[in-house]
Amino acid sequence: MIRALGRFRLRRLTNHPPTTRPRSSAATATRRMANLDISCPPHHGMTELDRSVFQRTLPVLAVRVPAPKIVEFKKANEMKRHLVDLPNIRGVEPDPDNPANRLVLLSKAEDALPPETRQYISDNSLGITNFDIKLNYYYWSTSDIIQSVLPQELVENGAPASFTTTGHIAHFNLRDEYLPYKHLIGKIVLDKNKNLRTVVNKINTIDDHDSEFR
Repeated sequence: MIRALGRFRLRRLTNHPPTTRPRSSAATATRRMANLDISCPPHHGMTELDRSVFQRTLPVLAVRVPAPKIVEFKKANEMKRHLVDLPNIRGVEPDPDNPANRLVLLSKAEDALPPETRQYISDNSLGITNFDIKLNYYYWSTSDIIQSVLPQELVENGAPASFTTTGHIAHFNLRDEYLPYKHLIGKIVLDKNKNLRTVVNKINTIDDHDSEFR
């Protein structure tokens, strides 16, 4: 016997910002490099999924470099430790002002860079500009979003993010305290797993012998 969490048609994930891609594995609640915080913004107690509220902007500096010099610039000893290197965020972006150039994203403010790095930038680039890395709902993992929307007291006990799959069906074992949020969890799981179409909550376990729900 099974109880449906929710049955939703799979939708292709679209409108990803150019600097982000969805993560393939669950991430911890907080990820930081220098002052760049890519943790999922909390919206504890959400009852209806609102994807639009999951937004984060990371203002960084970017070095404008001619495209043919990108590889050499990034490999320079003066630059290696000061480049943006975050999960699923591109460290090099197109230059909107000149297609012949690229923007190399920095992880630190200009005054935090060592003198030799500032000198290297001065000698080997076309200058420094500002750039905003924009993250949205599709950047964060299933676990990140579920932990963000559940009430804080439930998150402290461990959010239900693991499940098994059979074909296009995801199987959860939700404890009673999570049942009021089953449809919310179901929507998030379907959003983040393109191969799934149905999410169910198992009332009892599957018998290993005949693989039938009981």
